[in-house]
Amino acid sequence: MRHNLSATDFLFTSMKKYLQYGLFLTLVMSSFRLAFFIYYGEMSLLSTHITHLAQAFFVGFRYDLMILSYIFVFPILLSIICSPFRSLALYNFSLKLKKTYFYFFTLVIVVLLGADFGFYSYFGDHLNPLFFGLVEDDTKAVIDSVIDNYPVFWFGLLIVLCLGLLWLPAKFTFNSLHRKQKSFFKGGALSYLSFSLLPLIIVVIGSRGGLNSYVLSPKYSDFSDDVFINVLSVNGIITLEKAIKERRTYNRADYNALEKYGYGKDYKKAFSDYLGLDVSYTKDSDLISLLERRTSTKELSKKYNVVVFVMESFGAFWMQYNDMNFNFMGSLNKHFKEDILFKKNVSSSNGTIGSILTIMTNLPFRSGAKNFSMSKYMNLPLSSSSNIPFQKHGYESTYLYGGKLSWRKLGSYAKIQGFNNIIGEGKIKKKYNLSKKDGTEWGLYDEYIFNYAFDQLSHEKPQFILALSTTNHPPFRIPTNFELPSLIPGEKLQGRIKREEDLFKRRFEAFNYANEKLAQFIQKVKDSKFKDNTIIAVTGDHNFWGSINYKTSESFVKYTVPLYFYLPNEIKPSSYDAYKVSGHEDIMTTIYNLTLSNTPYLTFGDDLFADTNSNGLNESVQADNLGSFYRDKFYSWKSKSYPGLEKDKEDLKVRYRSIMSVSDYYLRKSLEAK
Repeated sequence: MRHNLSATDFLFTSMKKYLQYGLFLTLVMSSFRLAFFIYYGEMSLLSTHITHLAQAFFVGFRYDLMILSYIFVFPILLSIICSPFRSLALYNFSLKLKKTYFYFFTLVIVVLLGADFGFYSYFGDHLNPLFFGLVEDDTKAVIDSVIDNYPVFWFGLLIVLCLGLLWLPAKFTFNSLHRKQKSFFKGGALSYLSFSLLPLIIVVIGSRGGLNSYVLSPKYSDFSDDVFINVLSVNGIITLEKAIKERRTYNRADYNALEKYGYGKDYKKAFSDYLGLDVSYTKDSDLISLLERRTSTKELSKKYNVVVFVMESFGAFWMQYNDMNFNFMGSLNKHFKEDILFKKNVSSSNGTIGSILTIMTNLPFRSGAKNFSMSKYMNLPLSSSSNIPFQKHGYESTYLYGGKLSWRKLGSYAKIQGFNNIIGEGKIKKKYNLSKKDGTEWGLYDEYIFNYAFDQLSHEKPQFILALSTTNHPPFRIPTNFELPSLIPGEKLQGRIKREEDLFKRRFEAFNYANEKLAQFIQKVKDSKFKDNTIIAVTGDHNFWGSINYKTSESFVKYTVPLYFYLPNEIKPSSYDAYKVSGHEDIMTTIYNLTLSNTPYLTFGDDLFADTNSNGLNESVQADNLGSFYRDKFYSWKSKSYPGLEKDKEDLKVRYRSIMSVSDYYLRKSLEAK
C-alpha cells in the first residue's frame, strides 16, 4: 500500500524531532551550568547578584545555542535534501544515521562539560591552553594522581551509567516514521520552502549567538563585577575551541607574532616600541644584537654560587592567610622576613612548563603555543639561555629536577641549551640509595633535591643550579615521618572554602612540607661555609586556583608568586622596593647584574635592584607600577594615586605586544640561522 505523505510531511516530522532533541540537549547543558553554580558558587550571590546571575544563565544559553547550531546544521540539510524523495525506506535509514550522530555529539558534549567541571576544580577556570598540558604530561602520573585524589570507581560507574542512559533519548526521538504521521500542513512548494528556510535561519542566528551585529565570543561573558558569575556564563567547549584555534595559530610554520599583535610586517616598529629607540636605520642583521645587554664593570672579590628554585604551586596569594594556627609557611616565614622578598611578582605562565622555560631561556611565555621543548624549537640552542653568561665565567651549570627528565622532554632541552649536568630522579635515587616510597608519581620528595643542590655546592667550580620541585602537586603525599602542624584555617579563609575540604587540607600539608624543607636548605647554607659566596633565589611556578572563588579585586594577586633572594652582605643592596612589580623574566637579569662583571647577556627582563620600572607579564594579567590589565580591563593600584594613567594604559599594552613580537622575531631568526 502506497503512503500518502508529502515532502512537507517528511520535513515537518524531521524538524519536530530536531526541536525535541534540541530541547533535551539544552536541558543537559543548562543542568551542567546549574550544577556548576551549586558546587562551585556561593549561595550568597542569590541575594547580592541575582540580576547578574539571571544574565549569566541567559548569556550561557546563547553560548550553548551556538554549539547546538553547529551540531544541527548537517542533519537539517540532510533532511531538506532527502525529504523530496518521499521514501519511507530512505527516511528510516537516515533516522538510524541521525540516532548515532546525535548520540555521538551528546557524548562529546557531556564528556567535555564533565572534563571542564573537573578542570575548574584544579585550575579555577574553564578549559584553556593548560588542558593540552594534561595530554602532554606524564599520562601515568596524571592517572595515578586522579585515582589518589578522587573517587574514580564511583565516577567510572556513573560514566558507564550515563553512556547507557544517554542512548535512550536518541533512540526514542529518532524512531521510525509510519504512514499515519502526516503533518497538518498542506504539501506544496511554498510549504516546503518555508520549512526549509526557517530552521536554516534559526541555526544561522544561533551560530552567531543572537541577532547582534557581532558574533558572540568569550569576551562578552565579562559583564559582572563578580568573576565567578562571568565564568559561570561561558562553557568549557567555547573556551576550548578558542584555545585550539590559538594553539593552531602559534604552531603554524608561518606564524608571525608581529601580525597577531598589530605590527604587520613592520618588525622595526616592534623593536622601537620595545627598546624605546628609533631603529629605522638599523640594518636587519644588527637587530638581534640590540637585544644584548651587558652588566656593569665592577670589582668582585669572588664568584658566587647561584641556586634558583622554582617551587611547585607556590602562590603568593595564600600567604595572607598564614597565621599561628594555619602556619603552612613554617620556618620559611623567618627567611622571608630576614631577606629580600618581592611581593608583586607574577608567574610568566599559569602552568609549570611555561614558567620553568621562561627562567631557563629568559624568553617570555607564549600562551597557547607548544612549549619550546616540544616544538619546532626543541633542538635550537638559544643565545638567551640562562646558563650561558655563567659558563663564560667558568661556572658549572646544573638543571635539577626531582621527577623524570623525560617530562615535557625538559631534560633533553636543557642539554640542548648547554647545561653541564642534567639531573633527574634516577641519578638522585642512585646517589642517596632511594626507593619508590621516597616520592610520588611525579617525583622524589623535595628534601632530596635540596640535599643534592647543597652537595653540588662543594664542587670545585662555582655553581649555577636551576631546580624544579614536585611535592606540592597532586597527589599531595609527604613522608610519613614528617611532623605536621595542626593547619587549621582561620575564620576568614574557612568561610571561603566551599568544596573538597579534605583535598584542601592535604594540599596545604604538602605545601607546608615543601616550605619547611626549603627553609632547612636556606638555613643550612646560612650556617655553612657557603653563606658568603652563595645566592639563593626562590619563586613559584604558578599559583593554585582550586578550593575558593576569586574576587575581581584579586585579579592581580591571583597570579602572583613569591620572589625571594638570599644575598651575601657584600652584594646585598642597602634598600629595595618590596612592592615593585616583577615577573619571571626579571630573575636572571637581576642575578647577572649582582654576580657578573662586564658580561653580555640576552634577556627580556629587568634588574629589580636598578632604579627603573619593571613589568609583570603573565598570560592572564599584565602589570606595571601604575596598575594591571585583566581581561582587557585596566585596574589601578588602590594604595596610591598616579598621574598619567590613560597614557600608561597604552604604554603597558605596547610593552606586552612589543615584547611578544620581538621575542618571536628572535626565535624565528635564530632558527633560520641554525
